[in-house]
Amino acid sequence: MPQHPTWLDWLVLFGLSILWAGSFTLIKWALISFSPAAITASRTAIAAGVLLMVLMIKGKRLPPVWPRPDPFWGWVVAMGGFGCTLPFTLLNSSEQVISSGMAAILNATTPMFVAIVAPYFLRGEHWTLPKAIGISVGFAGVAILVGVEIFQQLGGPRLWAQLMVLVVAVSYAINSMLTRRMPRMDPWLVATGTSLAAAIMSLPLFVVFPVFTGPVVPEALAAVMALGLGATALGSVSLIWLISRTSALFATTVNYIIPFWAVAFGAWFLGEQLPGRAFGALALILLGIAISQWRLRPDRPGTSYGPMVPGPLPGRVHGGSPDEQTRRPD
Repeated sequence: MPQHPTWLDWLVLFGLSILWAGSFTLIKWALISFSPAAITASRTAIAAGVLLMVLMIKGKRLPPVWPRPDPFWGWVVAMGGFGCTLPFTLLNSSEQVISSGMAAILNATTPMFVAIVAPYFLRGEHWTLPKAIGISVGFAGVAILVGVEIFQQLGGPRLWAQLMVLVVAVSYAINSMLTRRMPRMDPWLVATGTSLAAAIMSLPLFVVFPVFTGPVVPEALAAVMALGLGATALGSVSLIWLISRTSALFATTVNYIIPFWAVAFGAWFLGEQLPGRAFGALALILLGIAISQWRLRPDRPGTSYGPMVPGPLPGRVHGGSPDEQTRRPD
């Protein structure tokens, strides 16, 4: 049963914001030596390998794939595609052209796209006046950023890079719907299965696209390792653990913090300087997110105007011993 956030939950949320904000800077460093496709495949493979070892140490095992695949795999394959392979590759490609801070600001639109698609995927989610106003305000912020590129260089690389990040936000929104609709499962199994599925789906990218963009330098290698171990492996487990303890609504608070850390990291470590309109756009986007989550009246029982927590299955959660299967994931 979700509980009121404690100091530990807030600490994990704060650490998660740093992990994911830092990934925008790490991608820039990784691109020194590796292609966008190689970064995606490497970080998911590293995460999957580490999480598989953790599962072995914890005495847990993934559900069977053969002869009859467990329904678990349908969920993690979809989450691996929409939550890892597709957005990672597009984000990596976009940062070849735009700054990490600009990518982070555009990526902050994810909760807006969640608000748009939620009424079509989740029971109890409806279009409301605050939601419509908030989404309009948020997209006004996007227009401030992207609109200039449309008029200055129609079809130019910067415009396409910015649009790619918006597709990333849509992909993350779809992944959020999957996370909120899936049955309650062990967070270690979900994180491991998602990373493993994403890594397998990323393998063909090695064949289609080049691996290297230049000589392999230590900072690029370190960046790829950090993306795999931190942002992907630890980040996935932390998010699912946080949702299981509190709520998905509390976990989405991280979206308000990430852009500020990402912009700061870009300035400190990469010397990036964003145009003044970027900060105005960020303010409108965050304001729009806040308005869209405003509730006109108290929630009715069973109704959620924010992200919903996946409910338990009638049966057991996947993986672990019989005793573990009757407990809430830890």
